[in-house]
Amino acid sequence: TATKGTKIEVLDTTINDSIHLKDGYKFVSADPESKQITIKNNGENVIRVYYKKAEFSYTVEYYYDNEIDNSKTETAKALFESVINNYQDKNKTGYKLDKTENLPLTITSDSKKNVIKVYYVKDNYGYKVEYYYDNQLDDSMTYTSSAKYLSQVNDYPDRSKKGFSYVSDTAPLTITEKTENNIIKVYYESNVYDYTIYHVEKGNENNILDTVRN
Repeated sequence: TATKGTKIEVLDTTINDSIHLKDGYKFVSADPESKQITIKNNGENVIRVYYKKAEFSYTVEYYYDNEIDNSKTETAKALFESVINNYQDKNKTGYKLDKTENLPLTITSDSKKNVIKVYYVKDNYGYKVEYYYDNQLDDSMTYTSSAKYLSQVNDYPDRSKKGFSYVSDTAPLTITEKTENNIIKVYYESNVYDYTIYHVEKGNENNILDTVRN
């Protein structure tokens, strides 16, 4: 209370103290603008102070195989207590979304806590192993599997056939996102055997007339 003629002023320290200024809000204006009134015996002896929700920054961080890529980080601002449900997808070739943290994000007055984390990991891609016998592909022998992007495949099932020997292969294979190119080729060739032809006297096989070795 105050007597007629008393001047009343709301100080800035009062406007911005923890009692009047709520977390997440900021001072906007006062009515009257001077924040001062002189007490009268009639009419309203009122000073009105207006606040509104403030904006605070938030960050979206992007991780690839659990390593942050700071060049991808995004920052923006939003009103206190607003809810952020979306982020810009920054997937890379050969990767897939693994998980997100703090999504949706409710904006607080502490920008350090306003962080969305987006995690990507290497995706799996199919590959196949083709088997060639005397340079002829045998589709029935083809082996299929999958492996992580950019990993190297060195091993594959042995599918040699009787009468054939291993010659070469195109391993190692580095896995890419283009599955049509993820192929190991394995080559086998027919075995070569020595043989001998004996020319003998008819009726007397112990009499060898000539020998041809190949």
